Amino acid sequence: MPQASRSFSDVCRHTLLQLHLVETEAALARSLDDLRASMLNDGVVAIDLEWTPDTVSGANNSSPVALMQLASSEGVLLIRLCRMNRLPQPLRDFLRCACVKLQRYDDASNPPLKIPLP
Repeated sequence: MPQASRSFSDVCRHTLLQLHLVETEAALARSLDDLRASMLNDGVVAIDLEWTPDTVSGANNSSPVALMQLASSEGVLLIRLCRMNRLPQPLRDFLRCACVKLQRYDDASNPPLKIPLP
């Protein structure tokens, strides 16, 4: 007999993921260290970016990234870039690290990344 599917809330309730919400550059370095420690098994980090929709058709991605989501198999880091004046250096270093394998869901309907990644 097939197993009944579980709801999202059931899965979350039984999954021990650490979630960090970062709104300041000062808190970012420690949270990145926690994320790095959670990815020791495979080095894979999923990345997703959120921003206010671009309102001008044909504009060159005029809206900046507001939220960056980074996730390993054990932890999730939400970085509110809209609260920071720039892309912080610790985040740049993390994204450029050879030990980090970034994974991004990509299909033809996704726009190009709004921030250049190495």
